Amino acid sequence: MTAETSSRLLKALADPNRLRLLRALMHAPCYVEQLAAGLDLAAPTISHHLKKLESAGLVTSTREQYYTVFRLEDGVLDQRLYDLVEASGDETVAQDQRMDAYRRKILSTFFRDGRLVQLPAQRKKRLVVLDAFIADFEDNRE
Repeated sequence: MTAETSSRLLKALADPNRLRLLRALMHAPCYVEQLAAGLDLAAPTISHHLKKLESAGLVTSTREQYYTVFRLEDGVLDQRLYDLVEASGDETVAQDQRMDAYRRKILSTFFRDGRLVQLPAQRKKRLVVLDAFIADFEDNRE
């Protein structure tokens, strides 16, 4: 699942009326007028929220005679929150590349010819410099 899909899904779930609609659709497929009467909301409000839920892939609609019947998408609510929040592999690689570039920039600012010229005042930059020192130590040596 991409970050964009997860974002769209979480935005759709962020409204109390949409959660009420999903709860109603868990019991049985319904059309807009049924949902409006059962939830005490106006039909245009129900339609608006159903469009948001449909674009997020939470519900599907089918045309039956004069009405459009909405159903909860099978298995969509079985997803774990972890799966929605987890970043895709491409984003993780890009984030790692940005962090490496940030680290190189700090090291080039505070080191000249392999020697430390100044200890950074900012804590997060100081930690990067100290990590560089630690990497230079040999393992199992006092």
